[in-house]
Order: sequence, then structure tokens, then C-alpha cells
Amino acid sequence: LTSASYSSRSPGPMNLVDLFAILPWYLALIHYDGFESLLVLRLFRLIRLFKGNKMIPMVTRVSSRSAYLVIQVAIILALFMVFMAFVMFFCEQGTYNEANGQYERPNLLGDPEKSPFTSVFMSLWFVVITSTTVGY
Repeated sequence: LTSASYSSRSPGPMNLVDLFAILPWYLALIHYDGFESLLVLRLFRLIRLFKGNKMIPMVTRVSSRSAYLVIQVAIILALFMVFMAFVMFFCEQGTYNEANGQYERPNLLGDPEKSPFTSVFMSLWFVVITSTTVGY
């Protein structure tokens, strides 16, 4: 029987990750006070998930290549939401009542009520919330 040379058994980076991942558990096992905060080091085990994973470089490559198009779509969507906020404000604001100092619109019974769309920003809030939560 022969043993492997020391260089083949030397601690590599992944072996050190394993050591840092399991060391806090053993220290907590012997009830050594002050090492509870080291339990966060067990998260080092997640690094092993990325070892040899060929999908992560591909996802980063695809994301970097399509970033320009995603930014264009986001800008167009933001401009559309601002446009719809203006449309919503001008369609739903009602008339300004100087006596009350607010915009009023008729409700279903024809009685005047305060309009919730007091500014374009309130209309933008309505557009963003409605477009992102419809269906949920």
C-alpha cells in the first residue's frame, strides 16, 4: 500500500470552504460561548453550488448581451405609463370646486364627490399599481 503524495492531499480552496462551513457547527456542539455569530459562515456551503455549474456563465453572458434591449423596453414602458397617467388625470379629474378647494366628479348617483386623481403623480401611482397588480 502506498499513500498519495502530500501535494495531492493539500487543502485546496474548496476544502477551506468546507472547513469554514462546518467549523461553527462543531464549535456550537461543544457549547463554546461567543461562536453563535459564526453560524453565518455555514452559508459558505452555497459556494459549492456554483462549482462546475455551466449555466451561470451562460445566464450572465445572455443577460449582458440583452441588457440594451431590456433597457429600451423599460424606457418605453415608463414613457407609456407616464402618458397613461396624464390621460387618466385629464379624464377623471372632474371640475375644480373653488368653494371646497378640490376637484369633484359625479358618482354613480350623480352627486359630486372628491376625485382621487388630484395630480398627475396620483394618477401615475394609480397606473403603476393597477398595471402591476391586476390579476393577483
